Amino acid sequence: MKPELATAFDGPSELAEFLGLLLEDGRAAVRPGPVPLVDFAAENKLLELDRVARAELAGEGPEFHPSVAGWALGLFYQCCQFVVIRDLGEPEIVSALQIPCPKPRSPGVDWSADLTFRHLPELFHMARHLNRADPLLRELRTLGALWPLSSVGMPDLGPLDVNSFVSQASLKQLYVDRILRSEDYSRLGHSEVDSSLRTALGGRPDLAPEFARRLKNVLSSISTGPA
Repeated sequence: MKPELATAFDGPSELAEFLGLLLEDGRAAVRPGPVPLVDFAAENKLLELDRVARAELAGEGPEFHPSVAGWALGLFYQCCQFVVIRDLGEPEIVSALQIPCPKPRSPGVDWSADLTFRHLPELFHMARHLNRADPLLRELRTLGALWPLSSVGMPDLGPLDVNSFVSQASLKQLYVDRILRSEDYSRLGHSEVDSSLRTALGGRPDLAPEFARRLKNVLSSISTGPA
């Protein structure tokens, strides 16, 4: 993904075009100024995205929440603004990224936010050219820690709570697939996730030998307990 400043948007919906470019060309084009409203065209784009992403899940997906998907889209747009528009100060960054999700956490809420938040790891890695003390990196890590389904591959997030989605079978499998694909060893340690990782590896630990070794160590330490 390549965040960049947009010279113009041709259509009536800036967020719909932003999302279309992100998905089709891997570009996150933003303009300075307030985050655009989630209009009818953007809502339709999110519905289409939900339909396409849902078809790729292993099993039945959770409920889709349009208000959450729209909130996440606007927040991700603003994160892209912060990466490319560097004259915005720490108070603006902190304030924007503290806007709460409009619904309590649940598998459907995590899924709806994930439709755009799944690009957070790539955006974070794009932003790592910034000074390590830059407040944007800190706030992106905070956002990633709050949404672990979407942030697989982001480093140094600390302890993660996956209970809002791990009970939903298709999201747990999506999470496991992402962990294996990115070789994110930091996600080991949750018993239900570890068990699913072991099942996914099956009798072929040679496909991911380092991952299998670390998983075995984690499972062994849990089974033996403290000395």
